[in-house]
This record gives sequence, structure tokens and C-alpha cells, in this order.
Amino acid sequence: MNLPIIVVILAIVYIILSVKLIFFKHPVEKNVLLVIVITELLIIASFSIPWIWLSMYFAIINFLLVLSGFILIFIKLFKKIPRNPLKASVNAVFILVMAIILFFSIIIDLYYDIKTACQTNIAFPLRHGKYTIIQGGSCPSGNLTHFFSSGSKYGLDIVKFSWWGTMCEFDIPLKSENFLIYGDSVFSPCSGIITKVVYHVPDHPPFILDNDNSAGNYVIIREDSLKICLSHLKQYSIEVEYGQKVEKGDFIGLVGNSGRSLIPHLHIHAVWGGDSNTLLQGTPVVISFNQQPVKINNIILRRKNFTIILREF
Repeated sequence: MNLPIIVVILAIVYIILSVKLIFFKHPVEKNVLLVIVITELLIIASFSIPWIWLSMYFAIINFLLVLSGFILIFIKLFKKIPRNPLKASVNAVFILVMAIILFFSIIIDLYYDIKTACQTNIAFPLRHGKYTIIQGGSCPSGNLTHFFSSGSKYGLDIVKFSWWGTMCEFDIPLKSENFLIYGDSVFSPCSGIITKVVYHVPDHPPFILDNDNSAGNYVIIREDSLKICLSHLKQYSIEVEYGQKVEKGDFIGLVGNSGRSLIPHLHIHAVWGGDSNTLLQGTPVVISFNQQPVKINNIILRRKNFTIILREF
């Protein structure tokens, strides 16, 4: 059972509980209402917080907490609690509002998965490791930086993590080299023509932004009317040239921390149409790997010959 299914069932349980409160004056204690609020906050967090800032294992912990809250609420639904009851009508309205918020949250989250317009399926551009999406999706809560940008609306920010679930080795001062993805090889996700190359922008330490060069070092690959942009690459690491034809899997460069980038990561977005050498001009396109669109907190397990995508818990 995954998180979206639990959310839908939980919302239905909320509605049933609110009906019981209205028509049967079923009392509910304050601690049950607190469990409802905490469970809902944990669910919303899974749609909007990149767990990698703590550890990817927090996704599992979050799932177990949500599941525990779901079970507790379900049990309370069929058990009368006479101790310190609150007014049933107030409880009913409160729980009904929670149900509406849950339904709204899941509709937004699933919207990205069921969206069929303007999609492209390409190869995952990194190899040999465990990766996650720290920004991505069609709703602003999980893709705030890109969502309001015309061209990179469905852009993805990718980082690499260890078996410990962390994306870097902690050191003082923190350096770009401490991040596992820094220096990772980037490969062309499709066949096409190189229509833009920027390679001279210096890399900078983490949490410092270069606002004068937003994309940093980047490459644009054009396949027919589709443009794929790979950005924030390492200075002087790009080994393709303007006008060069590349095949899927050809080496492009190394992941860096150039441009407007808080931490080393690979940014990728796709647009349809527009000038060949412009980053953002055109219609934004949803990117899929293995025929699956990805979003915040999705995990990609990558080896040379296969890609496994794990959805959210």
C-alpha cells in the first residue's frame, strides 16, 4: 500500500467519522483530533519536503507514522470514547475540512502522474548510483523554484545519495567536493544536435549563488523540435561542441556547482519549440524516465544497463 492510497482511504474515513458526529453525536477526544492534524501534516510534508536534507530514510519513517495515524484513527472510528468529549458538531466540521484538504492534496499530487500532454521519455542522464529528485513535479509545493518559470516549469533537480541516505560527507567548511554527485559523469539522454554550449563559468562553494549566470555551465541538445537542457555542470568539463551530433549515452560532461545553484546537482528540463539556442523559450515538457514521470522524493536506482524508479512511500 503506498501513500496516495492511504491518503484516499484516510479522507474517506474522515468523512464517515464526520457523518457519525453529525447524525449520531459520536464523541471524539482532543487527542484524536491531534492525531488527525499530525497525520495530515506528515502527508503534506511528503509532497513538499525533500527528505534528502535529513536522510532518505525519513521517507520510510514518515510513511510508518502516517500508517500508524491511519490505523489509530480507523480504530477510533468504531470505538466510542466517552471521556472528555468535545461538541460533536464542531468536531464534524473540523474533520470534514481535513478530509477536503486531504482530497485536494492528493489530487494535486496525482495530477503530475496522470498528466498526458507534452511528455517526453528520455534516458536517465546519470549512471552508477542512487539518486533522488529534490525539486520536480507539476505542483508548486514540490517544485517551487521551477514552477513559475515559463520554460523550466517541469524541471528536475537531481542529487546522489549514499547508503546512509545522505547526499554529502559533512565537513567544515562544506565544499562542493563533499557532495556525492559532484564530478559525476553526465551522458546524453537522447540523440540530437548540440545547439548551445557554455563551459567557462566557475564553480562556487555550496550555498553561494551566481545570479549573473543562472544556468551556469550548460548544454542544449535538440532532437527535432524538442530541446533538452542539462545545466550546473562543472567548469571546463563539457566535451561536446556546438553543432556536434550526439547519440543517446554519449558523454557530455561532469556535474558541478556553477550558476544559481545552492548545492551541486544536475538540473534537467525540456521544452518544445522556440529558438534552438535558448534555455527557456518554448512549451515546457514533462520528462519521463522508463515511461514514468518523476517528482520530488522519487528515487532512481541506476546501473549501466538498467534504471529502477521508486515512487513515494
